[in-house]
Amino acid sequence: MKKNLYLIIILSLFIGTIKLHAQAEEDTTQFLLSEKAVITGFGSPFVEFSSVNNQFAVCLGAGGGLMLNQTVFLGVYFEGLLTNHYMEDLETIVNIEKPKVSFEHGGIWMGYVYKHKKPVHGGLSMKLGWGEIDLEGDEINNGPDAEDDFRDRIFAISPQVEMELNMTKWFRINIGVGYRFVTGIDAKYDDHQGGHVKYYDTGDFNSPIGTISLIFGGSGKKN
Repeated sequence: MKKNLYLIIILSLFIGTIKLHAQAEEDTTQFLLSEKAVITGFGSPFVEFSSVNNQFAVCLGAGGGLMLNQTVFLGVYFEGLLTNHYMEDLETIVNIEKPKVSFEHGGIWMGYVYKHKKPVHGGLSMKLGWGEIDLEGDEINNGPDAEDDFRDRIFAISPQVEMELNMTKWFRINIGVGYRFVTGIDAKYDDHQGGHVKYYDTGDFNSPIGTISLIFGGSGKKN
């Protein structure tokens, strides 16, 4: 009888303790970020090397965003084609002498930095960008851009792996390799046989990529 009484008392105390703890948790405001979380900002010009129309291509871009504990980041970017690429096979179709490719996109930039305290460390990143491909007349040889517009809206996905070097507390150099996937290419013209032919081919813009980025920003208290 006494054993049963002791068991009842112990169970009552145990259940009461759980209820009090649960009530205390309900009365306490909880946060996704702890008080020790450090958020810093950064800005970064970068150069991207790739292939456009089966030719070596260089894009110039810039971006920036916010980093959480120097580990994950979210920001925005924009980049455009710097080198000249001509699609001379379309001269008679678009009525432009030496039609030059214009290629640009921008959007979301996200990533993860691994062991950021090491002087040389790794990371992953991805760019998700909306943009366009267009054809322009050569401004140097042919005067102003042609009035005709051969714009095609596209979406670019560029995942990559990276190596990063801590140069100072506020400056890092990032070197990455990855691949650029371009989707949404569908602008067409009618050929002499009455068929619908695309101005651009996905294979002309899908490409392995290499990037060099200069990253400027505070390292925060946790570095």
